[in-house]
Amino acid sequence: MKNFLKVAVVLFLVFWVGSSFLELLITNPARTVDMIQKEKPDAKVEFSTSDLKLIDIMLTRDHEWTAVLIIDGKVTHVLSAAKYWQPFPLPWFVGWGKTTTRILEVKD
Repeated sequence: MKNFLKVAVVLFLVFWVGSSFLELLITNPARTVDMIQKEKPDAKVEFSTSDLKLIDIMLTRDHEWTAVLIIDGKVTHVLSAAKYWQPFPLPWFVGWGKTTTRILEVKD
C-alpha cells in the first residue's frame, strides 16, 4: 500500500509540473496569438516573450500575464488572463478542467 501511495504521489507531481510547463510554453502563448489573429486576420503575429512564470501557473488557479507580440513588425504588449474551472475546487492549477483565456488590454 505504501508503494501505491508513493507511485500515485509521484504521478500526480509529474502530471502537475508537466501540465504547468505546457501551459507556460505552448498553450497560453498559442491562445494569445490565436485571439489576436482572429481580430486581425491579415496580420502576421509572432510570439516574442511573456512575463508569466512557472510558479505563477503552479500555485495560482487564475492568472494574468503580459505577452510581447510582434504584429506586422511592430512590438505590441498584450495583457491576457486565464481562468480555470477544475472538477474539484483547489486553489492551484492541476491541469484538469476547462480554461478560458481573454485579452484584457493591447498596448502598442
